[in-house]
Amino acid sequence: MVGLKEKKEKEVKATVNRKELINMVSQAKVGAAVRGTLPIVQNVLIDANGKLKVSGFNLEQRVEITDKAQKTVKVLDRAKITEKGSVLVNPKMLLDTLKGLSGDKVQLSTKGNNLVVECGGAQTKFTVVPVDDYPVNPAFEEGYRFTAVDLAEALNKVVQAIATEGSRPVLNAACLTIKEGKCQLAAADGFRLNIADLKVKKLSISIVDTIKDDKPIPALQILVPLGAVRNILKLFANTPEVLVTVSKSKPKEPNFPAEIHQAVFEADGIQLKTMLIQGTYPNFSQLIPTAPEHSCKVSTSELLQAVKLVKGVARDASGIVRLEGGKGKLRIHAKSEVMGATESVIPCRGDIKIAANYRYLEEMLGVLDGESVTLQTSQPSSPILVKEPGLTWVAMPMFVSW
Repeated sequence: MVGLKEKKEKEVKATVNRKELINMVSQAKVGAAVRGTLPIVQNVLIDANGKLKVSGFNLEQRVEITDKAQKTVKVLDRAKITEKGSVLVNPKMLLDTLKGLSGDKVQLSTKGNNLVVECGGAQTKFTVVPVDDYPVNPAFEEGYRFTAVDLAEALNKVVQAIATEGSRPVLNAACLTIKEGKCQLAAADGFRLNIADLKVKKLSISIVDTIKDDKPIPALQILVPLGAVRNILKLFANTPEVLVTVSKSKPKEPNFPAEIHQAVFEADGIQLKTMLIQGTYPNFSQLIPTAPEHSCKVSTSELLQAVKLVKGVARDASGIVRLEGGKGKLRIHAKSEVMGATESVIPCRGDIKIAANYRYLEEMLGVLDGESVTLQTSQPSSPILVKEPGLTWVAMPMFVSW
């Protein structure tokens, strides 16, 4: 489906670097709806009213890309707009056409009821339909504003623990909390809890005039939905700093403001605007075990390799992998009535006896930065704790007969 946002007499004319346009449409595509009751939001909007922009909006998230986002493209190769306007186009259809062309430059134009794509000696015409009903993104009233350092890296440490089933909507999100100068990202699915530290700077609050001098600046807590988290990982994977802006609200309590509905993440011409999940997130700090009685320190890479070795059998045994450590050795083993048994032994310091889900262990070990990891617990039936620089991980044990 293709739609023209301007009146028909306002014809769009633009010349764009083909590879640049492919990159822009590919990134904006993550914001467009895949399916739904409104077919019109399955398109991306190409806006030629100034700098060239391509955006996708699925009623919950909007991704907008400008031509300056692609740093590999020379300034002289960026879009040249001779007639301003906007046009809607199905991203898959446009990408298939662009990738099939061989020239460097693409000419976009609207002629009557057609969108024309020209490159070299090739010409493709798409039928244009009105887009008066194309939804407008809700107005954004700025509240909190800060710069997040290595946001994608921190989100990658917690995304694995975000719940995917919908019985508790607040758990279908990553919880970003700023309180007392400390920022953390947390995710929990009822079986495990991941907490990652996030560095922020240049924090400003536009509602500071509503706070008396003797009151602390309100803390911030927002719930970023799983879909937005995945798109942040796609769009900002190699971006060291991301500017985050959260919608304005008046605080009801001294600690957390209420009625926060939207957040914008942007860097280098890439912008993701998303609705936020409303609700109260569990107090995850209370779930972290204190003073575990047993601990076992091992090589991160050796433990990860051992877990991968035994997971074939563990997968057939409800995902259970047993870890027994002591006298300088950690035995990682799994057994199944159908598949048999397998084990691996690696060096360790300390003692421990736990049973855990192999997938939770594998995912946690895969995002750790350090060369070693310390597993902690009080007894086999107690939660398992890993507390390493940048990540705190808590998992419920698997109950087995030893």
